[in-house]
Amino acid sequence: MHGGDIYSGKVDIDLSINCNPLGMPASFREAYDKAYQSLTAYPDLLSRSLREKIGVYHRVDADCIVCGNGASELIQTLCYAIKPKSGMITAPSFSGYERALSNVGCDIYISELMEEEDYLIGEPLIKDIKEKRPDMVFVANPNNPNGRKIDRATGERLIEACRESGSFLVIDECFVELTKEGEGNSLKDMLGTTGGAIDGRADRAVIIRSFTKAYAIPGIRLGYAICSNKEIAKLITESLPEWNISIPATVMGEKALEEGDYLERGRETLAEGLTYLTAELEARGMKVYPSDTAYILFRLPNKKADLYEKMKARGILIRDCSDYRTLGKGYYRIAIRNREINDRFLKILDEVMSDE
Repeated sequence: MHGGDIYSGKVDIDLSINCNPLGMPASFREAYDKAYQSLTAYPDLLSRSLREKIGVYHRVDADCIVCGNGASELIQTLCYAIKPKSGMITAPSFSGYERALSNVGCDIYISELMEEEDYLIGEPLIKDIKEKRPDMVFVANPNNPNGRKIDRATGERLIEACRESGSFLVIDECFVELTKEGEGNSLKDMLGTTGGAIDGRADRAVIIRSFTKAYAIPGIRLGYAICSNKEIAKLITESLPEWNISIPATVMGEKALEEGDYLERGRETLAEGLTYLTAELEARGMKVYPSDTAYILFRLPNKKADLYEKMKARGILIRDCSDYRTLGKGYYRIAIRNREINDRFLKILDEVMSDE
């Protein structure tokens, strides 16, 4: 269901989770040591300092920010808070949306993304929203597992379609900071909280972000929601567990917002690795789907080969995507790392393929 299972066997390289290839910033050790001195106190129940800093970073009112124990907690809590009777998700996409909607007894509509369009989110989804008029819509920008971003024109039509249909829109942007243009690919300025491009007409929308991916700290569990208005933020906050953000998570989140060129350097490494791995995988006969971010979806020419288990046996963990709706056996996703690790992956891949 998810990547990152390094606990069920010996793993030398984990390519099943998608994080900044630079690894955790060196300054985070100092931040963690600082947090250690405060562990005898409770965390701030309202995460005020962290929300203020996130608000300044995004030029959004802090009262429109909600912090969560990772993006997953926010996705689950959104559904509990809004209580939709019907929801729409795209396929393939992150399974957490469907799970969250199912947990509140929601009727779920599936809008299938087309393989011949490289699983790009576009007009078919907008058409489905207008026809079904779901209470809640989940989309990812960029999408997971294929990594394609939503272009701004599509984003505007998507937001407008949800407004006209009365649909609450949730945009998962956990990987947007790792796209080539970074914040330039975000749809956050369309929410109305930052003087948006469509004059705040996205009155029932939330953007989900995560420190986990952008700053390579999956073990910390820290995400946040940018809400289109304060009332939604208040509703979500009241549905969250108390003290859901630990002191170490708070301190490291605040430190992350002070990092200078870290994200830009990570994006440069990713862009180079994306070009390199795409070419190398295609040269080995794989069908590679275009990506705009930190991971690559590809399909084996021989769908019967169990690449996941064979790579895992050699210490390389990749993401088996057979459990994604509309994909099935033979689809895999890998994270992009630095050149040394990318080459180690390709070397093991060649060994596995030569055994076929």
